[in-house]
Amino acid sequence: MMITETSSQEFHLFVERPADGAAVAGLAPGELANKLVVPAGVWCLQVTAEQGPQLLRLPPETMASAVLLEASFAHRPQPRLLALTPGVQILRVNGQPAPRLAVLTERDTFQVNDDWIFHVAIFNRPRIGPPGPELIGRPCPVCLVPFAAGAKVQLCHCGAAFHCEEPGGLECIQMNAECQACGRPFVLTAGYTALPELIHA
Repeated sequence: MMITETSSQEFHLFVERPADGAAVAGLAPGELANKLVVPAGVWCLQVTAEQGPQLLRLPPETMASAVLLEASFAHRPQPRLLALTPGVQILRVNGQPAPRLAVLTERDTFQVNDDWIFHVAIFNRPRIGPPGPELIGRPCPVCLVPFAAGAKVQLCHCGAAFHCEEPGGLECIQMNAECQACGRPFVLTAGYTALPELIHA
């Protein structure tokens, strides 16, 4: 099976109720809720006292009750999560008042209306497998050996490919800590590069 997945990273938001908040939707104050996965595209983060936080594909009836989120993986070397508050929502990033358009990165926290707290994390999913037709014959950036149909490669988040053979073969991915094209660190196993401190407590 060839590598067909278009995104090897996702933004995940770990949701926390502040310690002085009231219990909402079965979540006690100070408790960490399930995470929200931010898919590609523009999403509306709606926070209500009755239902808690939700990600909606279509904007709510009044934009005053939503924060618009869009994940961007084009920046080097750090992906960005854009947060726009078009209405009356008050956004704080890392405890400080934020402008209407805020740029968030991994390990940031943001808070909506001094209530719900969102911890920003990035989930990495390595893309390893045979090269696609567009890569056959192209040289590996490390060893300059062209990719063959039977090769095993890993794609970086930016789309650059590197040999990732078993021991005894071409292990170019192991020779560099980061991608030569975009500067992001290579991720060889699925998981988070950083998690909120609350999870480790």
